[in-house]
Amino acid sequence: MKTNEREGVSKNGPWKMADYVLEIPGMYPRHIAFAVSDGVVARFAQFDAMIGKDVTVLFEIDAREYDGKWFNDIRAYGIRAKQAAG
Repeated sequence: MKTNEREGVSKNGPWKMADYVLEIPGMYPRHIAFAVSDGVVARFAQFDAMIGKDVTVLFEIDAREYDGKWFNDIRAYGIRAKQAAG
């Protein structure tokens, strides 16, 4: 599910980001929120097309410090539909 989309301009030029939430199924489903940055507009379309499907998401995880506190930054750089077992 896409929850938020934003855009702006930095010293490096225009940028776009969107936030998504991935549900990990199970007896007690879990969720993970992650961001997708879009240097190429097609990346949002690729993620949007996979909403509601069983997928594998490729992540890059980093942490940053702000005002003495650390925050995780989870960014997805790829997504693909899971192959049916058979």
